[in-house]
Amino acid sequence: MAHPGDVYAADCSARDALALISGKWVMLVLPALADGPQRNGALLRKIEGISQKVLTQTLRQLERHGLV
Repeated sequence: MAHPGDVYAADCSARDALALISGKWVMLVLPALADGPQRNGALLRKIEGISQKVLTQTLRQLERHGLV
């Protein structure tokens, strides 16, 4: 039986958090928002290579989980 907080256990809630923040764009969007809210266009200019669609999806996912 796994101990609470054991990231090696399949049912550990930390795995959900790791899955969320390990996304390719998440690790670029979060630091871009570190200084506060940004307009969509500003984020698109700051994060080169991200499409509008992916930015919107990433922001919605982060918002759903209470990270932005």
